Amino acid sequence: MSNIVFSDAEVRMVGGNRWVEKNQKKYTRLYQLVALLAIIGTLILWVSRDNLLVLIVLVVGMGGSIYLYTRDQITGPMRQAGIDFLKEYRS
Repeated sequence: MSNIVFSDAEVRMVGGNRWVEKNQKKYTRLYQLVALLAIIGTLILWVSRDNLLVLIVLVVGMGGSIYLYTRDQITGPMRQAGIDFLKEYRS
């Protein structure tokens, strides 16, 4: 029987996936953030229907908020967990 050799990228992916399985609540909070921003955005658009500037600012603000939350709370820690798992796996 031969030994299976994993590449560094595969080991990091496994570490990241293990982090995701343990931290599913972060995704639930992301969905809650998206729902809240959709409700607030709908209300603001209902009040100011004719102003295009409000629409542009709203879309940029919502997209930026979702991007920052995803980067800081999901992608960054998942990447770090993958690197930590790789160090642990290779040592």
